Amino acid sequence: MRAPQLKSFWLLFAAFLTLISHNAVAQAKPTIAVLALEVIDNGNVDKETTRAAQHLAQELRVQAKRPDGEFTFAPNSEKDLLELKLLSGCSDEGRDCMAEIGADLGADRLLYGKLERKQRGYQVSLKLLNTKTKQMEKATSELIPAEDLHSNKINKWSRSLYVRLIGVPESGTLSIDANVDKATIYIDGSVATTLRDGSAKVLGLSEGTHTVTIEADGYVRYEAEVAVAAGETEKLSTSLSAQSMGGGSGGNEGDGGGIWKIGFAGGVLLTGAMATGWAYNGLRVWGELKDAKVDAWDALKMNNPDAYGEIAGGSIGTGESCGRAGHADITTDNNGALEAFLGACQDGEDAASQANLFIAGTAVAALATAYLGYQGWVVHGGSKTSKERRARAKRKKRNLVVTPHIGERSVGAGLSLEF
Repeated sequence: MRAPQLKSFWLLFAAFLTLISHNAVAQAKPTIAVLALEVIDNGNVDKETTRAAQHLAQELRVQAKRPDGEFTFAPNSEKDLLELKLLSGCSDEGRDCMAEIGADLGADRLLYGKLERKQRGYQVSLKLLNTKTKQMEKATSELIPAEDLHSNKINKWSRSLYVRLIGVPESGTLSIDANVDKATIYIDGSVATTLRDGSAKVLGLSEGTHTVTIEADGYVRYEAEVAVAAGETEKLSTSLSAQSMGGGSGGNEGDGGGIWKIGFAGGVLLTGAMATGWAYNGLRVWGELKDAKVDAWDALKMNNPDAYGEIAGGSIGTGESCGRAGHADITTDNNGALEAFLGACQDGEDAASQANLFIAGTAVAALATAYLGYQGWVVHGGSKTSKERRARAKRKKRNLVVTPHIGERSVGAGLSLEF
């Protein structure tokens, strides 16, 4: 190879090495060290609390070692916070001193903290220190139930605490694929988005398990539990089943609430009939029958003064006279006026009893009609609005209780709403 060609080769080779080294530096991620948590014992260290601190620190290190994470785990940095504080004299955890500890471990970031046993669980306090700038980038504190740090739930807590400190979003994404062109997606009972061309994405979901519901015209309603992790995208692929000719799952979905609506129409007629009966008898009691009783009372006063005096007992009204007349021991030769008065009292009491029965019937019929209307237009109406209301109703159940009351001289009903 001639000299000019050899020189060109070495120039190209040097440029290639420079490019490789530049990319390596540009792509290098900052390092992080996660120290074992210090146990705040208040003079009483127990093995369970120490074990919980060790377990949580180990899980935090698992998060830091993830290859797709924001940092590279610093080699040989799995040290104990309390031990390093004693060796370096950082009793107050000053930033300068803690930054020096992190630098000695070869870490650009130092994650450390404390765990204290409380009555309702463990109080975990964590900090993230930039060892180069000596600035506290983030701090967080959480009261964790004791049983969670001794079960598989510790994975969830370690992930949540870690992403809070390093700034990764605490929400996740759900990607949905289905065998329908268009559908409504519900998350935990609330409308989240619309599936179009067989796919949809739901953003900003909190970490944890969510109930996913898919509703599409002509298909059986689909529901599943899906676990979403913070900062990640969970995929859900499903195939909805076509509805049978009978119309939906459970026999009531998709029929437009026809049966319920027919029942509602009948309920309206029954309520109207009951209200008419109540109005008719009520008007008779307050009108013609009341007038008839007053006329009979006046006739008794004129034609049979002895019976009138015993019944009235010094009163000039008719309010309690009917009851007294029914129990009075009256022996006179002229009882026609007394019998006419007793007959007027009986007619009024019969009409009043019928009015009370119609009041109770009207209330029960009205409640039943309202329920039938709710089922026909809201629950089984089939519209998007009704489905949203049904989803909300699943979380807000109410019971309307009707308590009938039947007395010696009256009939009625009491209503109460239970949450």
